[in-house]
Amino acid sequence: MQFFSGLRPINFSHVAQCMVNCWAANSQRLRLSVLGVYHQDLKLWIRARQDHEVDVQLEKLWEGIAFFLREPGKSTKKLLSENLLFLTLVEQRRNERHSLYMLRYFRNRIQLAQEQAFSTLTAWDSRSRILACFHFGDFVYGLNYLMCLEKPGRKCLLYSAHEASNNCVSNIRGAFDGKALGKQNQLIANETAVAKLSHELRSGACTLAMFCDLPGEYGEVVEVTFLNRRAHFPKGLAILAITTRTPVLPVITIDEHSQNRIRLFDLIDPGIESGEDIDAACARITQKLVSILEHAILRYPHQWRYLSNLASFYLSDHKIENTDRAISPTKTRMESAHDKGCPGNSSFQISPP
Repeated sequence: MQFFSGLRPINFSHVAQCMVNCWAANSQRLRLSVLGVYHQDLKLWIRARQDHEVDVQLEKLWEGIAFFLREPGKSTKKLLSENLLFLTLVEQRRNERHSLYMLRYFRNRIQLAQEQAFSTLTAWDSRSRILACFHFGDFVYGLNYLMCLEKPGRKCLLYSAHEASNNCVSNIRGAFDGKALGKQNQLIANETAVAKLSHELRSGACTLAMFCDLPGEYGEVVEVTFLNRRAHFPKGLAILAITTRTPVLPVITIDEHSQNRIRLFDLIDPGIESGEDIDAACARITQKLVSILEHAILRYPHQWRYLSNLASFYLSDHKIENTDRAISPTKTRMESAHDKGCPGNSSFQISPP
């Protein structure tokens, strides 16, 4: 993996994401205007460097992503351009003010084939549960659609790294006739103690939405297999589920055939199995969640928010580990997608607890 040698440590953050994704722009002026949509201060960052240095950095990032996806460099550049376009549309739906007509259009795009099964779950199971979510597809509207299906009076909370903008809250509540999550339903990570999360779940009749695909900079990680290599994903959701004995309901949204489709997977039992300790149980639960994400990425990689951060999931202290313990190292992403079936049981059959 020589493409990382000589490259100064990179935090594969949203800065790198913006740089890589908008590289499809041909001119420096256009690149700066696109980057400015996300981070105004990046303009000064790029102006302070020569184009050649930026070229080298981006080539390194491309090579890294192509390596982990097992894709040719040319395909990776096209994929990242598609990723930029998709994420831009998602951000526009989320953070730009829209008319009521457009908001209803966004809502009407949502499809949940398992709605009856979810209604059965909400009717029979009054326990607290954790919604294990992913930054995939149009996840904001999809998550709120699901929350609106919960029984009246049930507490619905969203645990997030950042507070939603006023425009985002206004759009979401407008799309769902005021029933969606508001700022009073948000728990911001750096402002919320773990004890608060545990208390809410143990109090019963609480649905807590958490994201399980964040880069390692957001908390402690556990080793799992991801895209046929060893990788590291956050373990906070699994630990919280185990310690509070709260079942986990995985949910992912996928933009498919002009529809925003929500897919649910079977509840994950938070119990520790025979012969396991808490670390092994945590790894097992996290692996189940990562397998769902992997299945979606193999088919629709451009819809993942952290696609350009891919290499960071294989990093430890900014160093590439020996990740060559691959299950099928010679297979491309598309070949792997053909071989792998959907993890879990996406038919989502519900039995009374």
